[in-house]
Amino acid sequence: MVTGTQYADRAYTYKDSGYTYDQYDCIGFVNLVRTDCGLPTIYNGTNTAYRTNLSWKGTIEECKNTFGKIPNGAMLFIIIPEGDPNYNPPEQYRGDGVGDVTHVGIYVEPGCMQSGGYGGTGVHYNDSISGLHFTNVGMTADIDYETDYPEPSTDNPQLFNSFWVSPNLRLGAWSVETEEPTEKQKINANNIKSFFTDRGWTLQAICGMLGNMQAESTLNPGFIQETNRYRLPSGGTELTQLPNEVMQNFYMEYYGDTRKAYAIGLVQWDGYSNRNGVPQQKLVAYAISNNYNWYDGWCQCYRLQGEHDLDSQYHFFNPVTIDGVRYTFADYITSTATPTNLAHAWQAGYERNAGGLGFRGVNAEWWYTYFTGSSAPDPVDPEQPLPPSPDPDQPGTDFLPIWLWMLLKRKKEMKRPCRRI
Repeated sequence: MVTGTQYADRAYTYKDSGYTYDQYDCIGFVNLVRTDCGLPTIYNGTNTAYRTNLSWKGTIEECKNTFGKIPNGAMLFIIIPEGDPNYNPPEQYRGDGVGDVTHVGIYVEPGCMQSGGYGGTGVHYNDSISGLHFTNVGMTADIDYETDYPEPSTDNPQLFNSFWVSPNLRLGAWSVETEEPTEKQKINANNIKSFFTDRGWTLQAICGMLGNMQAESTLNPGFIQETNRYRLPSGGTELTQLPNEVMQNFYMEYYGDTRKAYAIGLVQWDGYSNRNGVPQQKLVAYAISNNYNWYDGWCQCYRLQGEHDLDSQYHFFNPVTIDGVRYTFADYITSTATPTNLAHAWQAGYERNAGGLGFRGVNAEWWYTYFTGSSAPDPVDPEQPLPPSPDPDQPGTDFLPIWLWMLLKRKKEMKRPCRRI
């Protein structure tokens, strides 16, 4: 099947073609690219094409909420609503509530290939869709849009492969996010949602994981645990100074002392020893073996999905029970339980740490309401402890919250609160 990127790349080859609008109008240009890709043409009229040829269609906002972004190669439409002075669809479509579909282009991230319309008369490329008056997105069943994720690359901007990433966004062994997520965090969350939705995860399961990621790494793929990070080049403040080899050598150097280990990435991967006893850092070793960068958000999504596919995440070997429901990894990704319960299931079955359980559920609910359009819950006050856990043998007696008790216990035993085997 033709992928969205292949389709978009073919459209982009006509950027300097010089074709005029008389040679190829907007729908004619779409059909030209489809023919080049071995696909059948669609109806010549934009109104007919939008109404009868699409497997998915909706507004630009609905598209971003559903897929996390506008998929590369999708069609962009301008639709004039009924009641507008310029509303004038063909007679057979008048009054059907769709509107008058007046123009179509092909989304070539981050801009658009089109013929005619706003911005030019012939076939041309706009490097952004801002100001082009497009209102709707459409996709056909014969192009594979949703699985078309970028391969990890080797350059190093702050916006890396569509993820915002920084090694020094926030420091700490573990952190709790109580403010409304930033726009950068929302971009990263949309990427993650799009990736795992395409692989069959429920929205509730994705939000449960996001709630934990927000607490573990502030949704930053480049997040490095504070432990010993000062030993990294320049304190580890630039990704260009932290390639796979540096991170792997750093881990091997301090492998003998777990107090000098470190965790990295969206879910704060720790290290392990392989069968030959050679020290490895989980995420870095995966990145090296697949020729990725460890801080690439897509690389980390692939790693997470692989852990499910191979059932290789240790703690989900022993299913966890939350609110009377038993979860294996497979149970988790298909569950429609509440985002709060799934945040707790992910914390117990995957993260296995002692901190921030209440906040993880709040975070998960926020992301669920964000994606579904409902109002978000109020943030939790970080100064307020979780409700105490009473001793069932001594009615009426309150004790420390269980998460705090575990944190103090681990500290006493010289264990790091975020340690995962």
